[in-house]
Amino acid sequence: MNKTDVLIIGSGVAGLSSAIQMAMLRPELSITLLSKTVQFESNTRYAQGGIAAVWDETKDNFDKHIEDTLDAGDGLCNKEAVYNVVTEGPARVREIIEWGTHFDKTKSEADYDLGREGGHSVNRILHYKDLSGAEMQRALIEKANSFPNITVKEHYYAINLITQHHLGYSLTRVSPNIECYGAYILNKATKEIETWVARITILASGGAGQIYRNTTNPQIATGDGPAMVYRAKGRWRIWSLYSFTLQLCIILPATIRIFSFQKPYGDLALFSKPKMAKNLCNGMIPANRLLPGTSSHAPSTTR
Repeated sequence: MNKTDVLIIGSGVAGLSSAIQMAMLRPELSITLLSKTVQFESNTRYAQGGIAAVWDETKDNFDKHIEDTLDAGDGLCNKEAVYNVVTEGPARVREIIEWGTHFDKTKSEADYDLGREGGHSVNRILHYKDLSGAEMQRALIEKANSFPNITVKEHYYAINLITQHHLGYSLTRVSPNIECYGAYILNKATKEIETWVARITILASGGAGQIYRNTTNPQIATGDGPAMVYRAKGRWRIWSLYSFTLQLCIILPATIRIFSFQKPYGDLALFSKPKMAKNLCNGMIPANRLLPGTSSHAPSTTR
């Protein structure tokens, strides 16, 4: 049996930032972070566009960002969550910059080169080329590895959460106060299932794109976290809002072709023939949610 104070399943930006924050606040705690492949492989690595935050206060403010978010959410947003994310956003961005993350700057190097994406009324996207996620992950890995109380385990595959069920109690989805004591983990090197017991268990296991037949998501996006929560009789809120990468995947007969239009600078990069672009875009997207410089009709050029 393995013991740790904090067990974090997932090595992307969520898992790494959680580990770093706890290591800074509670250096006496042992923190174990698990990756089912290698530490650098995660959903975070493939994020291109950047991170949105109110940065240029001469042109932007929290009210504008909140309004844009609620409008794009089309009535589905939790207003308290939107407020917290928007108002805390700049501080969190400054934090990862202090931890070593680089973002593109203007030619004068005086300010950050803020981009603009669909749904945003002003430029507020900090980005690093088209590798924003990979750059953030690089910086967070270096920061996490600097703490002696953070241990990273590669090729450890989480299987099930340990709850009262494993102590002989009967649990259902309506059972109150379900507790988590850690997880059963497959050590891919030894091919053995290990028991990891922890005071706190954090699931930061990424997306689920691979549950679909065709997806632009990386191979590691297999929905492990939600599956473990489901088997542990946990409750999941609003499955329909589970996040997916903003990309367009066009499936053609006898082959698969993937066309990405997630761009850091707000350009519409639609990889298709003009006629196909018209059929895809015409009237499908409200004008106020398009990227700047585009319309709801076929773009004049394709890339």
